[in-house]
Amino acid sequence: MYHLAAAMGLLGSVLNFFIQACLWTVLIKTGVRQDITRLTLQEMMLFVAINTMAAALTQPAIINELGAEIRDGSVIMHFLRPVSFRLYVFCVMMGKNAYRMATSALPVILISCFFIEFPSPPSPACALASLASLFLGTLIVFELVYITALLAFWTQATWYLSWYLNAGITFLGGTFIPLWFYPQSLRQASAVLPFRYITFEAIDLWLGKIPLGHAAQSLAVALGWALALFGVSSLLWRRALKKMTINGG
Repeated sequence: MYHLAAAMGLLGSVLNFFIQACLWTVLIKTGVRQDITRLTLQEMMLFVAINTMAAALTQPAIINELGAEIRDGSVIMHFLRPVSFRLYVFCVMMGKNAYRMATSALPVILISCFFIEFPSPPSPACALASLASLFLGTLIVFELVYITALLAFWTQATWYLSWYLNAGITFLGGTFIPLWFYPQSLRQASAVLPFRYITFEAIDLWLGKIPLGHAAQSLAVALGWALALFGVSSLLWRRALKKMTINGG
């Protein structure tokens, strides 16, 4: 069963990457908004590759798992363990998603390296800034997932919360269609929200579309969002401890 699931996950990842590669190849060759973005096919393939790995690493599936535990009352067991609930959620989420990335996304990216020449960063400093941005983006998406999961103490259901979170990351984070193609009003809206700092800023830094002199500002904003979301999740956790209204228990 596990072998079949891993094989199906890999097949889905291959199809998803192939479809996006074909789509962007056609769009770039037809000159879609080249007057604004001046993108190359290699840059778009880098965008697809990074977001393919990031999507596998940041899947919020644990939201629904925690929602089920809250509804049936088994979440109380977490309060008896000598470990932080936040740390537990983080380790479970990253462990499962790392397995998903290793078995589905990463093999596709490694194989694609033989056929696609991905662009290199303008300088080592840009590469380091990009990696730092990806790290902060992982913290941001975890805090978003953690906050969404904690809301289940009040909503008793999580499927629609998970949907809204995925929609926000996909639409306002530019993980499927790059923000380069968005109208000015939507780009301005995304600049004041945390979603673009999950992966899009890291891609911009790697490609040199953000001047190195502005990299510190981008990283500072991402760090600020990570700390702000940490504060919100800590507040929700304290409120959840007081509420503890569990169905049937």
